[in-house]
Amino acid sequence: MENPIRQEKMLLSLILAFVLFSGAAIYAGVRQIYDKESRYSHGIANANLASGKTLVEAFFSDVKAHLQFIAAASPMGKYIDSDFRSVEYEEAVRRMFENYIMNFGHILRIFVIDDAAGILLVVNRHNDRNVPLFSNFRSALAGSLGAMVLDVEEEGNGVKAPSIVAAVPLLDRHERLRGALGMEIDPEFLFRLLPGRIYIQVAGHSILKPADDSMGGLEWMGSRFQGEAGVVKISDTETVHYTRLDIPGAKSGIIANYHHHELLMLAWKRLIVAALLLFFLFFGLIAGIGYSVHLKIREKILAQKAMIYSLIRLTDRRDQETGGHLERTRRYSVAIARHLRKNRRYRKIITGRFMEELYDAAPLHDIGKVAIRDAILLKKGGLSDEEFEEMKDHVRIGAQIFDDIIHKFQVHHPLILMCRSICRYHHEKYNGSGYPEGLQGGEIPLEARIFALADVYDALRSERPYKPAMSHEQAMAAVMNEKGAHFDPAVVDAFVAGEKEIKDDCRHRDGCA
Repeated sequence: MENPIRQEKMLLSLILAFVLFSGAAIYAGVRQIYDKESRYSHGIANANLASGKTLVEAFFSDVKAHLQFIAAASPMGKYIDSDFRSVEYEEAVRRMFENYIMNFGHILRIFVIDDAAGILLVVNRHNDRNVPLFSNFRSALAGSLGAMVLDVEEEGNGVKAPSIVAAVPLLDRHERLRGALGMEIDPEFLFRLLPGRIYIQVAGHSILKPADDSMGGLEWMGSRFQGEAGVVKISDTETVHYTRLDIPGAKSGIIANYHHHELLMLAWKRLIVAALLLFFLFFGLIAGIGYSVHLKIREKILAQKAMIYSLIRLTDRRDQETGGHLERTRRYSVAIARHLRKNRRYRKIITGRFMEELYDAAPLHDIGKVAIRDAILLKKGGLSDEEFEEMKDHVRIGAQIFDDIIHKFQVHHPLILMCRSICRYHHEKYNGSGYPEGLQGGEIPLEARIFALADVYDALRSERPYKPAMSHEQAMAAVMNEKGAHFDPAVVDAFVAGEKEIKDDCRHRDGCA
């Protein structure tokens, strides 16, 4: 019969295994969803970066084309050839600048710088804007005639404003450098074209960053931009995707997309919470069902124990002297089994469950006596041969009771099988001289061999109308005398090992001398 505590441990183990498996499955599922969303989110960031790279490179190519077109225009050539002194040609160039600014909204101003005299001509979209500080023009342009250069407009205290200034050299008819044609571009115009939160860095300096930039540009990340493209992790919710730029006039350039995926992390946490809530609801349902099943199992076990108790009481009421015998022999049997378990040969056979079932089954060994006539069962004196033969029939009757249960209800529970075994074979002897079948040695089930010794010992120690009770020492001598004959030698050894325990138990119970 299953022990309720064992049932609870098994149920808890199953629930724990379910919790661990379900938790792992839920985590794996949520993680898979998160990874999929993460790839999608980072894919969008990379797509924005690729789109931004294309737009930026095209934009600066367009700026270069504008500058080269203006520089090659006839009024500009004549203005240069006049050594920037002709008022007529200067006015023509001014009108050309004004038309350009009027037709292209992203141009804030166009200006001409004389290599010798400095700024000669400037046309602003807004009159309140200052002329840009464009330093080192000669060194910047001398080595790249015909190319465009970029610079960053600086304001007071060395703070770099996100303004774009580009210039191309102005050459006279003899291909000599005479000055530069410059153009300042509105960065907001470019920002409106770019997707995401884009940064542009040239030669280690930010020339373009969002107006709401909280990172102070990306100069501090310059050393972390390795290779042509990649991703730099700033925190668990921040990454920077970057790639190299090919910008006219820039020796090195990087475009980066700052990706703040806080919502993705928030979605991950919410997904975890939702999954855990779903899991605990499901777990609660399973636990409730498991507990309900457990209660039913406990009720079934209690019903089985009640049935066994009823059968024991039935036997007890048929013979009052048998009652104490039933209780003592069950304890002796378990004590013998506990010591026999130390024998390596029986270690795997005599389990905790075996001893529990032995404890429950032992008191039913004489259940067959309920069918024995009172004249024989309750006789005060010794039995005749005919009466003894009839008394011996109680083992067959007891075994038949459990056979009927097994066949009628198809119950093959180990407890029922052990009850039948003890009923049928507890009067068999190790040397084969017992009844009802004359089995010997290992042919006799182990539980019957154990109980046989407990049964005889208690009978020897108990007083009956037809005999006096033996002392423990006398009973021990009688048992030892039957070692290998009536009793299994290994069982006798286990009995001797538990002698003190058995003697003390008997001494404190009614029925022992």
